[in-house]
Amino acid sequence: MERDKYSILRELTGLGISPTTNNRVPRNTVNNTPRWQVQDGSGGIPLPQHGFKLSFCAQMEPWQGELASRLSKGQSVYMIAAPGGGKTLPMVCYWAQDILKLNVKNLSNGRLADLEKPIAQLMLAPESLKKILISVPVRSLNKTTQEDFIKHYSQLITQFLEYAMFQSADDRLQNIIFDKLAMYDNKIRSMGHIRDNLYNSYETARQNNDRATMKDIERKYDVLHKELNMRIAKSGRIFIERELIAFSLRGETSHPATFRRAPIHICVYETAPDVFKKYSHMYDLVVCDEAHLVQAEDITDNDAVKYAKAVYTIIDKLDSNTKLLFLSGTVNINAAYDLSKYIKRCFLKTIYIMNEPSAGNKADVGVAAADWINSDKYLLDLMTHPKENGNLILLFSTYRIGQLVKHALKQTGIATTGEVDRGVYDKMSPFSKTAGIGDSLKRTPVTQKLSLSPDLIKRMSTLPGASNITNPVTLQCVLSGFGFIFRDMKDTPGTPFHVATMTDRQRLEDNAIVGNLFAKGKIRTLLATSAVGIGVNISVKKCYIPTLMITQRGGVRKQMRMAQLSQILNRSGRTAFKIANIYTPQQWVQACVQALNMGSGDFEKNATVIAAKGICKSYTWFEKIYKRAMNIPVI
Repeated sequence: MERDKYSILRELTGLGISPTTNNRVPRNTVNNTPRWQVQDGSGGIPLPQHGFKLSFCAQMEPWQGELASRLSKGQSVYMIAAPGGGKTLPMVCYWAQDILKLNVKNLSNGRLADLEKPIAQLMLAPESLKKILISVPVRSLNKTTQEDFIKHYSQLITQFLEYAMFQSADDRLQNIIFDKLAMYDNKIRSMGHIRDNLYNSYETARQNNDRATMKDIERKYDVLHKELNMRIAKSGRIFIERELIAFSLRGETSHPATFRRAPIHICVYETAPDVFKKYSHMYDLVVCDEAHLVQAEDITDNDAVKYAKAVYTIIDKLDSNTKLLFLSGTVNINAAYDLSKYIKRCFLKTIYIMNEPSAGNKADVGVAAADWINSDKYLLDLMTHPKENGNLILLFSTYRIGQLVKHALKQTGIATTGEVDRGVYDKMSPFSKTAGIGDSLKRTPVTQKLSLSPDLIKRMSTLPGASNITNPVTLQCVLSGFGFIFRDMKDTPGTPFHVATMTDRQRLEDNAIVGNLFAKGKIRTLLATSAVGIGVNISVKKCYIPTLMITQRGGVRKQMRMAQLSQILNRSGRTAFKIANIYTPQQWVQACVQALNMGSGDFEKNATVIAAKGICKSYTWFEKIYKRAMNIPVI
């Protein structure tokens, strides 16, 4: 009996692609209506189990599952969990389960039509889905959040395609996915036809017991399969960026058409109110990440006032069915209760407090006294001749980072700024998103040839993303085996950074590339300020902290707040290293140990910012009770 093409595909691909179940569902020859358009449920075929087993949802911890469950029940939540504990994961799983209706819980007695409709809806009409608005405090966290959703979306699309190939009773679902991805890479469609011819030839060879031909086809299919998967991944990412995720930053935003279609909107706090105003009726969930920053350290905390004003403006206009989700890893639990009570009284919105019970230091990080790390000679040796990967040098001064970078580059002898530029990447358009080094600054003609030694070209080819670095000094550093990251990249006198003409996006993308290279072990040492505490995903094996003194508002030098220190130090260890250590002078050892082991009741308590009269429904009561008692900022 002639076997169907899906069993042949499974045989050709081995374990590379496999369906959730090995039972091929028979084609419905009576009803030709696409299953995702069936409104009454007729034509669907009952299965013992159905749903997409998203690995990241199946592995949630109990508190993550409870958070997703509360959101499903329509509750607004303030979630407190240790930095790096996975606070955003329940939000993603809630979206897949309750908004997209993918049934990630793998419920029984379902129908294929229940799965095919959301797949087609996401690929063809994402604008019909309810939306999520995510507000973050800084650009780097905006970028990190985008990458998180791109990763999860990519996994979904891969599973959609596998499902369409191996389980769907209607080839049109597979065609929908291929047609969408082919919009961004027209070779996908032609390669799909080649694949069809290969498995037809394979079946013929099998019937003729022509094992030599079968082996040759298997080899060709393996090559085709790898390239097709690569193209699908690349075009899938473009599809996600252009149609499923919209972002808004100061001075930079996605196209309005992307905002209309995309179910996920990611904004910095300042731009979130304007975005919310346009699509307020479409939001199912509004998320405030790093929510502790909405409350003020003191009366001079202008950033907290700015963030609070944005959040209050949104809450004031929330639909009764729209949920709120506050996320923080370093908030004092009493401050969270204060904010919850304030929002309840002022905006009539109930927020439940969830506190993940475990304290910090999940990676069991050790702290050792090391007075010698104040030596520039030792730090330079760590930059230029590191013995292992995963070294983070925390310096809360861009000037000191600049001085170390200058001296280190003199030691390594890696090309001058004038020599490091476009190299072999001169064939790319200087106006393209992936153009070569320095393009976005210099706009040099593509015909211009600039010096780059063969050794540096070879070295650059081993550094993912290095060809897209804008700042030539940053490139010099990564070619030398180290990098630097900090948020406020102004040209401080005496530093070599040369970033005055760079845009915010260029600085952010350079930071992201450096962080990625460090995470992959391509550069061994990273210099950073407190910017690594928010929006930079790295894993650290050894963290070196010469001092905890930082310059605050008004030029005042004081010790870093424990909440901020905890946010940074809990990046040590993470998932990449089983053993991690922090080295700091004796005077700071106790503070580091304390920051690592803090729970939500130990952090400094920030004050709730008072909303203006025109917003708060109980302004007079709060002005009398809160303002006079706490001397806190008023919007």
